[in-house]
Amino acid sequence: MRKHLLQLTLLGVLFLTVNTGKAGESGSEIKQNVTTHNIEKLGKGSGSDDGVKGKIMVNAGIGLNGTRAFLLLQYTTYDSSANIVPIINTSSQIPLINVGVDYGFARKFSVGLAFGYQSIKLNASAASNGIAGTDTWTRFHMSGRADYYIVAKENINLYTGLKIGYNIYNVKSTYTTIDPAYISKLRSYVAGPLKTGVQAHFGFSYLFNGMVGVNTEVGIAVGGPYYFAAGLALKF
Repeated sequence: MRKHLLQLTLLGVLFLTVNTGKAGESGSEIKQNVTTHNIEKLGKGSGSDDGVKGKIMVNAGIGLNGTRAFLLLQYTTYDSSANIVPIINTSSQIPLINVGVDYGFARKFSVGLAFGYQSIKLNASAASNGIAGTDTWTRFHMSGRADYYIVAKENINLYTGLKIGYNIYNVKSTYTTIDPAYISKLRSYVAGPLKTGVQAHFGFSYLFNGMVGVNTEVGIAVGGPYYFAAGLALKF
């Protein structure tokens, strides 16, 4: 009797040991799976380097440039030799309002189009006729651009590129009520900034949820739209 009882006890201990080991292994596997899932989720949330292929990037904001200073310089230069050009007392401008759309055709490369608009007012006290007036210059910019992405993560874009564009300048003036030919005479002396432009730029975008964020760009250009720009960034 004692012999059978001892055998049953040993079998029971062996059964509990085996099942406890299996339960430990299952718990360890579950813990490991949960840990792996959390690491993968964290990696994705911090922004995996997935590139820009197949994505659309939209930037919209304002840009700073030297268009007003260039116009004022031309007015000053030609005033001494052409009595048609008024002497400017005060001036004002709105920054270049720009919108750009880029498409990622490869993991690190995108191409796109950009557009911009700007208005500049030059207020004069007198021209040769001694009557005050205002010349209002407008600038419309359009360009094509190509960018290389140094960093292209879910929430961060760091890129550099080249933009080649064209500027259309128009001018209106209150002096035309006195001299209808004033605009044509003005254009013969004040040609405005360059019509064509080339800009090398460096940009940074931060997207709060991978889709909406902020963008900044700095540019070195000849006839380019701006030397600094900032605004809203979107990525689809």
